Amino acid sequence: MLKRFFNMLFACIFGMVLLQGTVLATETERIDDFEFGEEVDIALPTFDVVFNGRKYDSDNAEYPCIVYKDITYLPMTDAMCGYMGLQMHREYVMSRSYQDINFVFVGNSDITCESLPDSCNNADVHSMKARVYRDTPKTKGAYTNKDGYLVLYYTVVQDYEHNGSEEYPVLYYNDTYYLPLTWDIAYEKLGWEYSFDHDNGLVIDSREAFRPELWVEDVKTWIRGNITRGLVPMYICGHDYYIYHDAGRKMIEVYDRVRGKSGVFLLSGGEVSASFNYLKTPVYSDGILTLRGTAVYGNVGPAVDVKITIDVWGDGAINIVPVDR
Repeated sequence: MLKRFFNMLFACIFGMVLLQGTVLATETERIDDFEFGEEVDIALPTFDVVFNGRKYDSDNAEYPCIVYKDITYLPMTDAMCGYMGLQMHREYVMSRSYQDINFVFVGNSDITCESLPDSCNNADVHSMKARVYRDTPKTKGAYTNKDGYLVLYYTVVQDYEHNGSEEYPVLYYNDTYYLPLTWDIAYEKLGWEYSFDHDNGLVIDSREAFRPELWVEDVKTWIRGNITRGLVPMYICGHDYYIYHDAGRKMIEVYDRVRGKSGVFLLSGGEVSASFNYLKTPVYSDGILTLRGTAVYGNVGPAVDVKITIDVWGDGAINIVPVDR
């Protein structure tokens, strides 16, 4: 009888181990087994493309620039990222408190390669089809987004580029991610010099980009904090400035290309007694920083929607007023 009891106990434990292993395997598959979106038509550039002073030969490159809806796309290979001073990281963040996020982060980094990637006479093997980046797990959970996100120094989840619905989404071609070189992404978000005309084609220079370098672990913490509404440091960028916001310390620091570091402004004490959470991406123009979000206003009561303006170039005055959404 005792022997039978131990046999049954062993069988139960063994079964639980197998079941646990199955759950873990399913979870691993959910994270790693991704699919991509619809197939789209692309073309090779019919104009010159110049990166950091050197023309790129897409006709003969293994990883050419491609054109989708009249926008040139950059291949984010290791060699090209090293040449342009880019970093890229794909991550799948699971969160039951808000939503799962499948994202590709693209940010500035040090230039580690002085030579433009070589051509290798692959013109005849290029297929003119690419796929929209989605990275949606094939085994979808209850909290899984339908599409991936592109993250470029964004502040709040609501403002991440929802890739599947963007006019110019990140594409996947030749086993490589491709970044759309729109004015907003290349000039405003990444801070590159950017021009296009019929005589010179597309000319981009990334060597003097005015941006902080973000580390992958910081980005992951940043995105998880946004998903869970946590208080984590954030950056907001335009072409000639970037703004660092430490929500935990209720502090904003403005870096201005023309004037250098413009100042540090505290959002604690006075009329704001709680940490400030963004509702919309901040706007910085002519030395005036405008923020929209929620805060405890007047040191009493629950958090309300407020608009905060800061005179960065002037006397640093902070004006806070409640607003309707």
